Amino acid sequence: MTQARVVIIGGGIAGCSVAYHLVKLGWRDVVLLERKQLTSGTTWHAAGLIGRLRGSRTMAGLVRYSAELYARLEAETGVSTNWKQVGSLGVARRAARMTQFRRSVALGRYAGIEAHIVDRDEIRRHWPLCRVDDLEGGIWIPHDGRVIPADTTQALAAGARAGGARIVEETAVHEVLTRDGAVAGVRTSHGEIACDVVVNCAGMWARELGALNGITVPVFPVEHFYAVTRPIAGVSPDLPVLRDYDGHIYVREEVGGLLFKAWFGDEATERWGAFYVWESIAASEQELPSLPVKLVRDEVPYQGPVGGIYYGLKAAGSEFSFVTSCDVAFLSPPLILHLISRISNYDVVVPYWQERFQPLHAVYRRSVLPLLRVQLERGELRPVYLFDKVRTCTIGEDAIRRFDPEGLSFFNMNTPADYEEAVKRWQALNGWNAAGNDSVQCTVELFGVARLLAQTKEVALSLPEGATLARVYSALAEKLPVLANRVIAPDGSSLLSGYACNVNGLEFVRVPTAKVNSGDRIFIISADAGG
Repeated sequence: MTQARVVIIGGGIAGCSVAYHLVKLGWRDVVLLERKQLTSGTTWHAAGLIGRLRGSRTMAGLVRYSAELYARLEAETGVSTNWKQVGSLGVARRAARMTQFRRSVALGRYAGIEAHIVDRDEIRRHWPLCRVDDLEGGIWIPHDGRVIPADTTQALAAGARAGGARIVEETAVHEVLTRDGAVAGVRTSHGEIACDVVVNCAGMWARELGALNGITVPVFPVEHFYAVTRPIAGVSPDLPVLRDYDGHIYVREEVGGLLFKAWFGDEATERWGAFYVWESIAASEQELPSLPVKLVRDEVPYQGPVGGIYYGLKAAGSEFSFVTSCDVAFLSPPLILHLISRISNYDVVVPYWQERFQPLHAVYRRSVLPLLRVQLERGELRPVYLFDKVRTCTIGEDAIRRFDPEGLSFFNMNTPADYEEAVKRWQALNGWNAAGNDSVQCTVELFGVARLLAQTKEVALSLPEGATLARVYSALAEKLPVLANRVIAPDGSSLLSGYACNVNGLEFVRVPTAKVNSGDRIFIISADAGG
């Protein structure tokens, strides 16, 4: 095989789904390459939960389509996905979570998804093993379900093969070949294949594969933990999936017992994200105007800038507020003060930079909250709908350049490449000298227990030329003493047993004398991470 129209790299559920849907669209010259066997990467231990209620009508529609597809695949391909419509039950420990659930039910009506608010008695009826005395209530979504991801992948693969796709296992892709800046083919462990299109579905290896061609794919492994009990009386395969959003855990049936799995919560994500911006990027000399600064998380995800503005104003409580996002790299206090100075006769003061409104760098009156709420209920997630309805003052580029000549206020860090560019700009603004003593700039990212102890996600380090991992560990212990003797050895030269170091998401490095290079991202994780 030396020629194909499209080559899909990765034989997990994503790759097989792409192959299946391409042949359904009429593509016939489709090749999928898997380095080992189908589902041997991360698909085999995925949760397989199908939750229909999402943050937007579009996302809900995608999940509804997936559920319908998984339910009919066995009839089409002869391979079962083990789809079970068991329903899902979300529980709330706080009144604020119940408010979110009520909004989710309203969104469900808009998106055609059945969902109900339930009280404690109904929670016990759906989930007899659940303790309810500390709960405010819950949400019941009867048409949610489960699949076995490995079986679903095989069903999609069978459908793809029936449509003419070729699936080749035990074939690793070493490089994506290019010609004049465009895809020309792939180089594999069994030779080259010329093609017009390459789809990177390599899962946890997608980042490494992209890096071979200088492309940053913002994906890397993150540890999660799960536990499985022995069989428990009263647990049946039809038991609904239970989600405790305030406890950041879900529970489902597993071979007659229960599987518990935890995830990092939104509050922690927000806190680490804010630290990431301020500690790593913002110059210490930058001082915000003398205004109270409050970090606010979206109560409902995936609602775009309108959701961010709404929840920010709601939490602020003041007559007007300057609203920005936690992924901004630079703020201009003079520009912020100028925006605030114009609000007296307006409801919104918004910058207009490079032919685009900048709604997440603007000043809003609290009086616009009802209009924003209506927009969210209607799924109108573009702030321009609000600007057309209220007194809006637009600040043009000429006025902005008086305070921020390059428009750095509107530079957002949405990808690792953005972060690296922000670091370069910060270094240029602050006269950072790469030839100085502290010439190795690296970032340490913490996971699991280390992150919980440090109460932060990332730490930027400046080290002498020729620094090793041992120097990284000692510098980290100096910055975060709480890690000493608990994650880092007492002498600061190595990690304690139970922890491991991964460099750039590519390989685990166990030798403390390994050299560190500028730009390295060093991940410190639990050595037994899994799930």
